[in-house]
Amino acid sequence: MSDPHRLVRITTARNPTEAALMQSALRDAGIPSLDRPTRAFDILDLLATGPRDILVAEDVSAEARALLGVEEPVRAVGAVPEAYAEPPSRLFAKLVAGLAAGAALVWAASRIVS
Repeated sequence: MSDPHRLVRITTARNPTEAALMQSALRDAGIPSLDRPTRAFDILDLLATGPRDILVAEDVSAEARALLGVEEPVRAVGAVPEAYAEPPSRLFAKLVAGLAAGAALVWAASRIVS
């Protein structure tokens, strides 16, 4: 069951003007929406430009996607992308192993040269 108070991102506009156009279309259809800077562009110098996420209530997200022509649902706001789902300890272990292998190659190369 969908939560009418939970906001979901339905699409991303390329700039504030496109976001305003999408919000206007949604408003005309009776769907309230919000826009916010995309997470990578929430730097103060870039707030006036850059991409914007379009958010609507979860219970009307399917209707909003259909209206804007967004075919595939995007991940929920606040969800961790699968690329970052690996535990930090495993990532650290991979980093240490890579650095150790690189150091071993440098050491072996220095032994061959001298």
